[in-house]
Parts: sequence; structure tokens; C-alpha cells
Amino acid sequence: MIKLKVDEEGARVAEEEVEYVVNADRSVKAAQDCIRVPLESLVGAQGRRSCPRKARRSKRGESSPMSPRARSQRKNRPMRPGVPAKDPAHLYTLEVAILSGPMAEGFARANPVVTRTIEIRGDQTLARLHAAIFAAFDRDDEHLYEFQIGGRRPMDPRAARYGLPEPRGFGFALGAPDPVKSAARAKLEVLGLEVGDTFGYWFDFGDDWWHTVKVLSIAESAPAGRFPRVTERIGESPPQYVDWDEEEHEEDP
Repeated sequence: MIKLKVDEEGARVAEEEVEYVVNADRSVKAAQDCIRVPLESLVGAQGRRSCPRKARRSKRGESSPMSPRARSQRKNRPMRPGVPAKDPAHLYTLEVAILSGPMAEGFARANPVVTRTIEIRGDQTLARLHAAIFAAFDRDDEHLYEFQIGGRRPMDPRAARYGLPEPRGFGFALGAPDPVKSAARAKLEVLGLEVGDTFGYWFDFGDDWWHTVKVLSIAESAPAGRFPRVTERIGESPPQYVDWDEEEHEEDP
């Protein structure tokens, strides 16, 4: 028995190994269907004719039968390396409260508490959370923003800062302890947040709107739907810019 690699024309190919049977006693009719293998292509100077065992060709749409061993190997074949199964994302419920900002006294008296409850997936970023807070408080003019996680007060030097990336050295020039990390790359699920944690959110570095963000709950998996989304509103949204002239006029007797 000689093993060669040939195609239908008798030329050698490298795609798969086909078994050939060498039998010098075959009939003339059978020999006419054989492929004459050149002497130099054989292993050894055999100089005989070899007849291919014709493989059964399946019709279009049909699959060739698999041996039990091949079927077992295919069934037990491990997943491709580098493609791990994706776990479902957690669902974070956050309460965002306005801590301070340029609010008129009349508005502050009428709305002593202003909060928004937001649900967001763990595989979404702080940049998406910023966009949700921006819309939840009905703001319409974008400004710089920053999340401060791990501190106990605004501008705590121990806090990790996430926002828009700064030019190299810019944060140190302002006296900040560390440069700001990209909020667009920081997913909630990698921040190490736990239920009960509170972190800061600073919007508009000129008017200084300070917020607290409290983690109310973390569900094991997020249901189907669009996130982030606002689930509860307490208090009216303060105007982003107060008309102080009008406010002073109303306070005059």
C-alpha cells in the first residue's frame, strides 16, 4: 500500500492525503481507469500502476458522513483561544443629587432636594453616564466634566479622576495630583464600585455644578432595553444659567 497526494488529473497536491492501492493483478478494464503514476513520483522504483479508491462525492447541500471518532473529536473540540464566553453585564442603579451650583434662592427654597435615579449597564462608560446626567437635568450647553471616584470630598487628592483627556502635564500645572483618565474608556464594571459607595461628579468648571452619585443597587444582569435611562425624578431641573438681573428685580420690594 502506497500513500500519495494527487488530484483528479493525477498530479500531486497538498490538500489532503488519498490512499492508493497498488495491485498488479487487476483486470485490463480496471487498469484503464487507473492513473499512471510517474516513476519519479513513487517512493521507490515500483513503476506500477496505481488505482485511486474513488471517494464518494456528495450532492450539493449534502454533507459527507463522519466517522464516530471524528464526530466525537469535533463535539469535544475546545473554543478558540482568545474568544472567552461573554458574561451578562451588571445593572447599576445610581442616584445623582445636586450638591451645589448657581441656583437662585427662590428655586432652592422650592426644590430643597433635586435628584435623578439612573439605571446604566456595567459595560457602559462614564462618558455615557455623563450624557445621561446632562439630559436628566435638562441641560443644553456642554462643558467640561469630571468624575472623582474614591475620595471623601470634592477635589480630594486621593480620588481617581475621569473626564476628557488633558494634554500631558496640564493637570500637574494646575496643582492636581494626577492627570485625568479618559471617561470614554472607563466602564463602570471595572471601577470596583459597591452598593452604598458615593463618588463625585463635577460639571462646568466655571459655574461649578457639584453632584454626588450614590450606588443604590447592582443587579447581576441587565434586562433587555435601552440604557442608560432615568427611572425617577425628584425636584425641578434648575436653569443652567440664572438670570441674576431678573432674580434681583423679583427680590426688590
